[in-house]
Amino acid sequence: PPFPNPCVTVRADTMLSSLVVIGTGVNGPVYKGTCSCTETKDRSTLCSFAHPLARHTSSGGHAVALKKIAKVDGERSLETTLLVTLAVDDNGGTQCPFVIPLLRSWPEDGGLSCLLFPLARCSLSDYTARHFGTSQSVRRRYPDPAFIATIAAHLAGALAFVHSHGIVHRDVKPDNVLLFNAPPSLAVASPNDAIAVLADFGVARRITDASGLADPGASVDPLAVASTLVGTPQYMAPEMLVPATDGGTVNYGAPVDIWSLGILLIELCDGAPPLADMSPLQAMYTLVQERGPMTVRSSPPGGSWPRQLLSFVAKCVRRDPASRATAAQLLATVFVEDAAPTLPPLEDMTDELDETTPHPTPDARQAVPPPRPGLK
Repeated sequence: PPFPNPCVTVRADTMLSSLVVIGTGVNGPVYKGTCSCTETKDRSTLCSFAHPLARHTSSGGHAVALKKIAKVDGERSLETTLLVTLAVDDNGGTQCPFVIPLLRSWPEDGGLSCLLFPLARCSLSDYTARHFGTSQSVRRRYPDPAFIATIAAHLAGALAFVHSHGIVHRDVKPDNVLLFNAPPSLAVASPNDAIAVLADFGVARRITDASGLADPGASVDPLAVASTLVGTPQYMAPEMLVPATDGGTVNYGAPVDIWSLGILLIELCDGAPPLADMSPLQAMYTLVQERGPMTVRSSPPGGSWPRQLLSFVAKCVRRDPASRATAAQLLATVFVEDAAPTLPPLEDMTDELDETTPHPTPDARQAVPPPRPGLK
């Protein structure tokens, strides 16, 4: 069912308090904060930022994340436009629980756009680093295949929804997957069960075909194309790096997100993506030159990964984008159909943003910045 989501363009900075910088994305800084409203016990007075994913603070408001990005030629950012497309249906409700909801957007002096989101418990990358380790050499334990299956189900659902709206994310990776307490509308075994939510649409764009921008209301060709080199090299699909034969333009579409999903799942199994030990340029060169398959290389102690998991990954990382599974096809796999609807409680994971100074992304895993205004 739709989630209530006001998503209106109105200044909201006067209603926020305790803003603290928690990170910097490719498009600008990200803050955490608290709305300054209160909520009555009988919920007759709702917080203006109320959302099923928003968590209450001790002061009675909601924890929020604020992102500031540059506008282009005085217009609201493409990220804002795409998020509004994804966040609001005809009844003003969020259409997919696994895509980050935009609560508010408003312009700020200095040519900035402000975007407001619910504050997550943590990112998938931080959760896995804390609980499983970040490489084979420091691996503390392996994730349960059931955990990986639910992550795969949630992200396949998010991508199926995003792609159906003619949008390609272009930077699917654990840093851009946020974990939230599951909303009441989903079947949960525990009040603290969690879901995975696809976030950070800073380098997303509409995919196009020969006729121009895809109609968000029409069926979308999964091989419709974009043509800009953006993303994080270790998660990039090969076709993003190979010029097309029609004059040197890189053409790619929704399958690049499926490839990235496959690499993300390999990382959950192995502790790191396949090319994590390389610089961005080395990773891109290797991806283009080597023709071997991307595969899970580890084995959990005393056994092996389920065949359904390995088959799912193989469907994602086929080098030919035309033979790669679509998100809708992935949702129909046994691996996903048998997955639990929610993740188990986020054990020992307090709000990551209340703990320490945010850490920068390692150089080898940094995203390629988006193009200058005016470029595709």
